[in-house]
This record gives sequence, structure tokens and C-alpha cells, in this order.
Amino acid sequence: MKKIITLLFLFVVVVAKAEKYYKAEIQFRNGELKNGYAELPSNSILEGAIKFRESEKGKIIRYDSDEIEYIAYSTDSGREYLFEYRNIKTIYGSKNNPREHTFKVKYWSLLTFADPVIKCYQTGENYHIDNEGEITLTLKSNIGMASTSISFLRPGEEVLTMITSSETEGANALGRESKFRKSAAHYFKDVTELAKRIIDKEFKTDDIPELLKTYVLYKK
Repeated sequence: MKKIITLLFLFVVVVAKAEKYYKAEIQFRNGELKNGYAELPSNSILEGAIKFRESEKGKIIRYDSDEIEYIAYSTDSGREYLFEYRNIKTIYGSKNNPREHTFKVKYWSLLTFADPVIKCYQTGENYHIDNEGEITLTLKSNIGMASTSISFLRPGEEVLTMITSSETEGANALGRESKFRKSAAHYFKDVTELAKRIIDKEFKTDDIPELLKTYVLYKK
């Protein structure tokens, strides 16, 4: 599997989900690996399985998402996208007494940044690839916010930690920054200096790429 190590920050739009298959590599939790063609995953309550074909015109096979560790897609334009099926937890409470809550259900999340010390994911309700091979996400409202979410994962962690939403407008914008600082400072408490810089408003929600690169530098 090719590692995806480029930052991919996505323009979020609401799109209709079309049935289209892309070249895909599916890694199952039992160690089995399959190559063929698959639909993009969805977090819609109406979608419970991944549709797969061993060839472009082959018979449709449905695999339960719980059977799958990851799916790596490649487009005709040469772009690659990797999805993982994981639980997500959120951080709530006051900044002096943060608490964690893990959602019972799992979600398909798109890998947008990868380094040996940390990964970043974006989660939406549905995913769509346009004719140029660019991917977009729909808004999602049942994982704690009416938007797509951005989460982090470090080695040894099995559950994604939601750090912020990708789009929030109006009166919610200020609350978004406050929640980001609380979540990010708590998540990066293993690097005291970085946590303080976050609390001191050196990083904002739009600075996720820089925050990730800064954490990587601290851990090198």
C-alpha cells in the first residue's frame, strides 16, 4: 500500500451520491487483501455495506464495514484516497476539566495527512470524486456538530480524537475556536509547550496543517 503523506484540505459541499466504482484495494481485518473496484464508503444510516466488484463489470459483492480495516482508492487522474473505519471520540467539559466521550458507532474517515508520529482524518456523511479526481465531503450532523469533522490519531491509539469541525459560520465561529483550543490542548498535553501555545491562541482552526507539522517537529 502506498503511503499518503500529503496534506489534503477539502472544500466541503453537499452532493448527490452516485453509484460509481473506483479501482480499490481492500484490507480486511482477518488479513485478507482484495483488489478490484469499489464504491466510495458512506456514513449515511442507509448505507451498511461496501459494494465491491472483482472486475469492472463483475458481480456486486457486499462486505460489512466491520470486516474491513481500510480501503485505498485510485482514480484515473492518479490521485489516491485512503479510508479507515474507526470509532471517534470527542472532548467536552471545561478547559480545566476536559472529558472524553467515544461514540458507539464507527465512521468511515478519509486520511488527509500521515507521518510516523501522527495522522489526520476528515469525516463526512458521504464522499464524492469529481471528473478531475478531486474529492469532496457532505456535511454531517450526527457526530457532534453540523459539519464535517477533523480528527487526529497517534501510534498506539485505536480511536480517532475529534479536534474541530471544518466549517462553521456566524455566531458558532467563536465557539468553534474555543472548542478547538480546548480539544487540541488536551490532546497534545504530552508536549507541554505546544499545549500552552494552543491555549495562548497561537494556532487556530485554519492552522491545522501548521499545527500538525509543529507537533511532528517536537516529536523528532
